[in-house]
Amino acid sequence: SDGSIDTRASITCMSTNASESMLLAGNSIGEVLLFDLRRQPPSLMHRQQVPFNTHDGTVNPISQADFFNREESVLVCDGGLHQWDIETQKIRSSLSRDNAYHNDNTRVQCPWQGDRFVKFSVFPKLSGHGELIDASFGEIAAITPNHLCTIDMRCRRSVATYEQLVQSGIASSCCEQPPQFDSMFKQLIWNIDGVGYSSEHLNSRKKTIPEAEPLSSFKLNCITTHCGEGDWICVGSSSGHIHLFDRRRGKLVICWKAHSLSIEYLQSVSRHRLLSVSADKTAVVWDLSRNPPQKVSSICNLPGKENTMNISSHQFQAEDGLVSIPGGDFLLCCVTGRKAVFQPMSLHPNLSDEDNIDIKAERIVMSNWDGSSISSPS
Repeated sequence: SDGSIDTRASITCMSTNASESMLLAGNSIGEVLLFDLRRQPPSLMHRQQVPFNTHDGTVNPISQADFFNREESVLVCDGGLHQWDIETQKIRSSLSRDNAYHNDNTRVQCPWQGDRFVKFSVFPKLSGHGELIDASFGEIAAITPNHLCTIDMRCRRSVATYEQLVQSGIASSCCEQPPQFDSMFKQLIWNIDGVGYSSEHLNSRKKTIPEAEPLSSFKLNCITTHCGEGDWICVGSSSGHIHLFDRRRGKLVICWKAHSLSIEYLQSVSRHRLLSVSADKTAVVWDLSRNPPQKVSSICNLPGKENTMNISSHQFQAEDGLVSIPGGDFLLCCVTGRKAVFQPMSLHPNLSDEDNIDIKAERIVMSNWDGSSISSPS
């Protein structure tokens, strides 16, 4: 690929690999970009157009892209889920309304009429079900506007629900009856070797599958799977609520009103610590060992509003070789346009000192490399 820049495109998401030698970015015109950070300035290594963005003339922005499978591949979300092989520079497999087929109880192939995916999160290693470990590629969880889905990518069967595989005798269940999941919770099995891009599937479709009807007045926006060392899944909604699910039972453990506006970002900090950032311009660290969860510390005056906040966080560890930063070893970064906040948050504050629990963020104003101002919507 060449290094030319499309002026129509804006960056919608970014992530780095573990060694921070590569930067992965998605943009608003459905492209995935891979940069080499070992070069100065960073160089563009690969550019990939996600194929399902253009088959009907529309373009879906990339909502999330992250490294997967020992950094040999990349998972991309643009309404569907796609696995991109870095070495071959090809989409290996896709799970979307446009191309996914599964075997129902009659073993007849039919379109998978699922919702469009919003975000995903990879489960921690060495966690999950033990009965599907053959050629393990891991498990992920993904959210649609209405549902939370756990997706096992380690099985070599067609796309199906776990209940369908139990009923057909392909998989075994630990219960005599299929587990009774919460209405928001689904389990899927994605055969990444058997489902992929197929022009025949796309060209043979006579009509577009209608979107699922909303199940509630709010939508799911963000997700993290590392709570409780992988035993819990937390999802944030447009109503400001956080839902905590038991991963294996598919049950809602607790739901609480965390913010007054939409939750834009969730990140597990430790087994019982969860960070949430909201369009109400606040960030809160929660103690999940309490019932209901209790606020540990918070920051207000963050820049941005709904769907405009670019958020990241980093917890400094001893092996990082970095000196502890004043105010805590957990750093929150929030950027909107040219306004940014880089603020430490305390994970274990002195609860007798209320001033250390609620802190007003100090904003800075950024500029381009040449010193010119960056436009800012907020």
